[in-house]
Amino acid sequence: SYVEDTTVYNYKLNKNWKVGVKSWAQYEYHVTDAAGFCLEVGPQLVYALNSNFSISPSISLPLAVSNKVYDGPKSVATDQAYLDIFIQIKI
Repeated sequence: SYVEDTTVYNYKLNKNWKVGVKSWAQYEYHVTDAAGFCLEVGPQLVYALNSNFSISPSISLPLAVSNKVYDGPKSVATDQAYLDIFIQIKI
């Protein structure tokens, strides 16, 4: 069982660009292992070409890690940081 939250706060710079911060948190309960928790945060940039296409690169840095979380970082360390690129296309 798990509970997961992704939150994004953006500030609109102009009609095409936004800057902001993104966080991801997950709490997992395991029957055979200890419960796990993970919290990541990082900067995000959004470029919207128009209302049908946007691209959002972000860097995620782990702030808190406790036990095992599926797809979560193994520790709080800079070598656990990663780059995400989210592309949204409306058709």
